[in-house]
Amino acid sequence: MDGENDGLIADFATRGVWERSRDCLFDTRIVHAGSPGRASRGISYSSVLNSQARLKINKYKVAAEERRATFCPLIITVDGVAHASFQAFLRRVSAQLSAKWRRPLSSVTNWVRVRMQISLIRAVDLRLRGSRLKWTSSGFEDGAGLPFLGQ
Repeated sequence: MDGENDGLIADFATRGVWERSRDCLFDTRIVHAGSPGRASRGISYSSVLNSQARLKINKYKVAAEERRATFCPLIITVDGVAHASFQAFLRRVSAQLSAKWRRPLSSVTNWVRVRMQISLIRAVDLRLRGSRLKWTSSGFEDGAGLPFLGQ
């Protein structure tokens, strides 16, 4: 992208979600809408989701239009409350998978929602606890790389 939009990177892009042969850029955000600061000011979940979606749209809309693509913010709270655009995306994915797999829409929708909840739990856990991989060594099992460390 040119000019002021250099460096804007969406989380993922896919073709044909909303319109045939047109890319759609997605950027995700997980929000703690029930934080003490927001709760003390009486801010509702819907207003938090809408304000976060507006921030994403303002950031990416021009860059998406330059690529002749659409943009869809995927905003969800840590409690699993999704913004309207996220819900529409999940409905669209469910409908497409239902037609492809020749399964009832209700069972596919349930499967998609469960997968999304599991992904949300894993993302929040990773954010809170860090990586699940342990760093036990520098990767040299036999010591053959030690001469290169001193250079």
